[in-house]
Amino acid sequence: MERHKNMKIISKLTDIYTKWCDDNKVPFVSADEQDTTKLTEKQKEWLKEFIEVWDKSNDVESWFYENEVKDDRTTKK
Repeated sequence: MERHKNMKIISKLTDIYTKWCDDNKVPFVSADEQDTTKLTEKQKEWLKEFIEVWDKSNDVESWFYENEVKDDRTTKK
């Protein structure tokens, strides 16, 4: 169930990023592949913070997955 909640977070982050790309008229590419030489300082800062949040969210998802697998192994014994 927790993993499902995190997937909702990833989906919401994707929606936020898609809207930001549209609003800022930048290509919809992976956030870490944006050409920052063409961004304003405000856009660069937003993008940097977004990437940090995205990475943390993925870390949480990975942690849940790893522990879910461990729980499955423990339960099956």
